[in-house]
Amino acid sequence: MVTSLTKYTQDGKTGYSTAGHIWYVLQKNNEQPQSFGFTQLDLPSGDKTGTITDEDDLIYEGADKAGVITIQINQQQYENLLRFGDEKGAKAAGFDPDHYDVASNNCVSYVFKALNLIGYNPKDIDPTDNMSFLVTKISSYLGNRGNDIDRNVANLIKNLSTIDTAPQFVDDNLI
Repeated sequence: MVTSLTKYTQDGKTGYSTAGHIWYVLQKNNEQPQSFGFTQLDLPSGDKTGTITDEDDLIYEGADKAGVITIQINQQQYENLLRFGDEKGAKAAGFDPDHYDVASNNCVSYVFKALNLIGYNPKDIDPTDNMSFLVTKISSYLGNRGNDIDRNVANLIKNLSTIDTAPQFVDDNLI
């Protein structure tokens, strides 16, 4: 997982991930690592869609990663994750790679579904399932409050604790 406002480089252009990013990497023995992530894709028409990417490890190379977890998996788990890294395999596993929604079908949803496929998320929990509520609350809060986004975000962080229906995150004894 990459920290918020982390620098990345794609197609020779530098940008910043405002919300952070998460993906998984497979490496079998001494072979070249393969990364799989899910992101929003801007179409030439102006529409947006989702896409599975195999470039996250390159795009975020050198980034200050907030956390890296390494787990040893067996051959079957490896093959499941490899298949899931393909759009056809993701669809077969019940993930919609054609639709990106920051609040409900995003990089976190993708990685947690991958974890489910290998038994590390047995209840198939997606911590972003209830994020639509939170996004609406944040949008409402930031709404017409002036242009000082830093001040608004700081106030928002202070006030998040007042939201009594915020989603509960995973406490699944997976670690």
